[in-house]
Amino acid sequence: KTLKRQGLLAEAWQMDPEGLWLRARLRPGVRFSDGVPLTTEDIRWTFHDYVMNEQNDAERERSILRDSIKEVRVLDERTVEFVFVQRLFTNAENALSMFILPKHIYSTLSPAQINQSTGLMVGSGPFKMKDFSVTRQWSPPADIVLERNEQYWSNKPALAGIRYKGINEEVARLNAFNKGEADMITPSAPQFVSKSEDEEWQARTQFLKWVNMRSGYSFIAWNCGERNGKLTPFHDKRVRLAMTYALDREKMIQNIWKGVGVVAKGNMNPDAPGANKAIKPYPWDVAKAKALLKEAGWEDRNGDGTLEDANGNNFEFEFSFAGGSEIGEKIAKFVKDSYESIGIRVKLRSSEWAVYQDLMKKRDFDAITLGWGASGPESDPKQIYHSDSIKNQGDNFSQWASKEGDRCIDEGRKEMDFDKRQEWWQKLEAVLHEEQPYTFVRVPPWTRFVSIRFGNVNPYPKGLQADEFFMGGAGQAPSPGN
Repeated sequence: KTLKRQGLLAEAWQMDPEGLWLRARLRPGVRFSDGVPLTTEDIRWTFHDYVMNEQNDAERERSILRDSIKEVRVLDERTVEFVFVQRLFTNAENALSMFILPKHIYSTLSPAQINQSTGLMVGSGPFKMKDFSVTRQWSPPADIVLERNEQYWSNKPALAGIRYKGINEEVARLNAFNKGEADMITPSAPQFVSKSEDEEWQARTQFLKWVNMRSGYSFIAWNCGERNGKLTPFHDKRVRLAMTYALDREKMIQNIWKGVGVVAKGNMNPDAPGANKAIKPYPWDVAKAKALLKEAGWEDRNGDGTLEDANGNNFEFEFSFAGGSEIGEKIAKFVKDSYESIGIRVKLRSSEWAVYQDLMKKRDFDAITLGWGASGPESDPKQIYHSDSIKNQGDNFSQWASKEGDRCIDEGRKEMDFDKRQEWWQKLEAVLHEEQPYTFVRVPPWTRFVSIRFGNVNPYPKGLQADEFFMGGAGQAPSPGN
């Protein structure tokens, strides 16, 4: 509720005043879901032998941790020390939020076996896989079936188990909920609006809608660098700014999301302490967009209605989006109509999710639409916006490189004073506002349909806690498992 850090496996920790080491002490009696004790050796092994082993497919984790954690030392069975590379405000978070892998399972497998695995899911939380073995792992598209972990160190959940079903198609998800085949779903914004006005649905559904610190934002990312060895039109920030001016995001939200959400102004949640309150979303201004495009060398030189550069090349680009979603299709059509109305040709490319991820990884796109969620009230922007994150599978897939943006990130990351650090994040948001590597589209609320059969469903600032749910209906008193 307070968004302050609380220990789960760690009963206590101590941070070096200079920010260069942290010691943590594990709670006694913590076990993995297969009954094997969880010790500090598992923590050391996870970092040194799994994450930092270049043979393991963990490059994203390495890209985050390599400039944060230098070494993990086992002081005793319950006490571990993290030695940091440098002063960073994220050091404590990186150390204390690290996922701990069971050494007794992973160390018996080769990197190739680990990389090819689909369901080595042995943890230490309130639920565990109902049916697990190394030789018989879960794999998609099968349901993920969890059962209560009777060896969990804290209060056991009231629910005996949870089944996660993968239903990609929005209408199919809604039908599953309507038939009682699903107890909780994430509805589309149009579904949420229409069903919240339906008396029959009101009688049997908990409608949850709340903006929280993990709501994030949706966006269109412009490839600011090269694609297939050639610079895209979006390497010019005037063009990127023009694309933002040419998109009526208020209308977009009304038409596609039925008014659910607000126009995004940047990378920060509007209520986050690091948000720059002086920045407002760019308005829809087609005249301004055309003027910027002309200044950048794009105008209709032959009267055919299409913008050309000085060499007669048409302004055309490919807009990539994930297929299988009605919302995605509507976004693509809105974008195409908006830009073609000012003389820019748009080719739409729909891809399944695995292909879509590969496009981002290889930077093989002109423009792409996606959304980022936040991990909390303050996130490290380096993975997304620093030029170092263009390589090594970082998430700067727009290939945006800004010396001033890098400086804001570098200075902010090593600033340990909270208030002073927020000033750097505000400066970074100002740089992003000017440069527009993204057209920031929408800040969405979280929406959920939850069956009225469940009680103790609380929309917290960081999301829902399924281990708190119980059968008995909304408004009833809980009957915990322990």
